[in-house]
Amino acid sequence: MLFSYYLLVSALINELFARVAVLRAAALALSPHAVTTLGTMLVRQAQLAGLIAWVACALWFALKVYGRRRPPAFTIGYPLRYGGGVFIACVGAGILAGVLSGRGTIGWGLLAGFVAGIALARRVAGDVAQRWGASSLVQGRVMTIAVALEFALFNVLGSSGIFASMSRAAAWETSLTIVGAHFLLMRWSHGRLMLVLGIAVLAWLGFGVAAHLPLAAVAMGDGLLKLGFGMAMAWPLLEQMVTDRSAPGYPPVSRPPRAGSPG
Repeated sequence: MLFSYYLLVSALINELFARVAVLRAAALALSPHAVTTLGTMLVRQAQLAGLIAWVACALWFALKVYGRRRPPAFTIGYPLRYGGGVFIACVGAGILAGVLSGRGTIGWGLLAGFVAGIALARRVAGDVAQRWGASSLVQGRVMTIAVALEFALFNVLGSSGIFASMSRAAAWETSLTIVGAHFLLMRWSHGRLMLVLGIAVLAWLGFGVAAHLPLAAVAMGDGLLKLGFGMAMAWPLLEQMVTDRSAPGYPPVSRPPRAGSPG
């Protein structure tokens, strides 16, 4: 519903600048080389303002929904850690596959890892819920804020034309930096390892830029970090799943996790 409102407001902005003479003249005067109002700076800035307003409304709505959600029956540590680790490991593996496949395929590898990560995270969600419960209300809010800010920043950079003016390597490095920064916030939804991952990713990107490493090397290091930390985050879950499936009488009855594993 919120997305449909965004589309309607975006179309309304385009129509206003196309049909209202004063707005059309102002937009074309500021961008004399534009063929239509859609290509003018004023329309792009208006669309960007509308996008920011929409993201703010979406974030407010999501927080309100979380505020009315019933507290989970139980929460042990950071339940989001385990499915999140599976997802991050898949994304890291996809980036590595894209790098190793050759030039120009990093994006396709990232997309494949993203899709596989979502599918596998959903697959293990039931096992996580049995052992560690559901995320707390605070953890859910933190994750919502972190993802919303990441989404908003990507959209601002894209709609404002900043990404289009960058080189391919600079655009990739900026994107990986945004992802690494949003990991820092997710320490309070996914646990300490997420914070360490965010710091490691940002440190690696800083080194790569300072040392003028090629994009393939920067992406490979980022993929290795995501794969390694993702596996570490998900390991308590994966270990228990393997143990359960090898035990007589599978499927097992739910049992508590090992001591010290929720962190």
